Amino acid sequence: MSSASNNNFPERGVGILALVGGFVFIYLGIYKPISDAANHEPSISVSMKAAVIAPLVLALGVIYTVFGPLTAGILGPRNRPSILGWAFYIFFTILGFLVYWWVKSVVNGYGYSL
Repeated sequence: MSSASNNNFPERGVGILALVGGFVFIYLGIYKPISDAANHEPSISVSMKAAVIAPLVLALGVIYTVFGPLTAGILGPRNRPSILGWAFYIFFTILGFLVYWWVKSVVNGYGYSL
């Protein structure tokens, strides 16, 4: 194995783990509540945390998987984001709140009150 591929693994590994985590959060925070409401389950649980962080974790997974070690140049180091990094985090966090609001409105549309 070359040293170049060893240098790429940490960033790409983080990306793959974030992709998996993003899909788990999408299932728990978005798909499951809507599916349960559509199937008229007796009770519905909507996880605000899962719905809000799902877009951010998924987006981070895509960025880290696709760009690997170049990610630090785009978003800044993990412990000190660049201005673009902060904009990225803020945008996807706001998107997460909008997703949560949308999930709640869809579930409420099925007659459940949360």
